[in-house]
Amino acid sequence: MKATRQLSIALCVIGIGAAGIAFGQDAATLKPKTENNISYISGGVGKDEQELANAIGRYGYNVQLVFAEQQTGAYLADVRVRLADAKGSVVLDAVSDGPMFLAKLPPGRYQVTAEVRGQTKTASVDATGGAKRVTMLWPAGA
Repeated sequence: MKATRQLSIALCVIGIGAAGIAFGQDAATLKPKTENNISYISGGVGKDEQELANAIGRYGYNVQLVFAEQQTGAYLADVRVRLADAKGSVVLDAVSDGPMFLAKLPPGRYQVTAEVRGQTKTASVDATGGAKRVTMLWPAGA
């Protein structure tokens, strides 16, 4: 009985360690990237989503984009994201690793162009005065 208990404890410790390693690997995928002095970060659902939500307040990301299918609400990944400033100059051109994309933009108005599966959507966002959220929806299965 004593050996069984020790084995159970050892397996729990190994499991907790493995979970910690897995979490650390997931968190590493959320490291900010930079293009044209603009910091951005993207990710998925679950733990990634919570970390991204926390990054908005904690690290000053002022634009949050969310990508999903209109009818089903299914999240989309591998979305090409282009942000252009008020003059029309592209300041960021990246691919979102998951359905959530955060950017830390200088104050101003931006045109968002997002493309997935050959279909493009556009939206405007004002990156002045607090975090802004823009949800972009595509037809299901398009």
